[in-house]
Amino acid sequence: MNARERYFWDLNGHLILRGVLTRSELHAANAAIDAHRDRIRAGEPNRLSRGSTALQGIGRPSMGGKQLLDLERPYCDIFRRMLVHPAVVNRLRVTCGPGFRLDHGPQFIGGVKGTSGHRLHGSGAPHKPNVAYHP
Repeated sequence: MNARERYFWDLNGHLILRGVLTRSELHAANAAIDAHRDRIRAGEPNRLSRGSTALQGIGRPSMGGKQLLDLERPYCDIFRRMLVHPAVVNRLRVTCGPGFRLDHGPQFIGGVKGTSGHRLHGSGAPHKPNVAYHP
């Protein structure tokens, strides 16, 4: 992880890793989502904005909490490989240290123009060290 990525992570809480996946991996991920298109529904507007006027908008499309790792094979395979991709693992070691864990499985969360935002969540009060970020 270079200094620019670390700074972006510190400001935003996520990274965008361009060019990490091959075309065939992107195709497999898109095919998995397309195969489950009938499960995608718009959520309740503003449910996660917690009263923030700046984050209000339409309901966020999702698969109703369906974990991408729990999709049937072969659709789950690409998302499982993404979690152990060397470029991802390298950055997780920098941000989380050795022995990091998956807090909860990745979900499909769609974002279209006008989708409501999601307030920061996780380790509030009381402090929960197991879900906190330690710079």
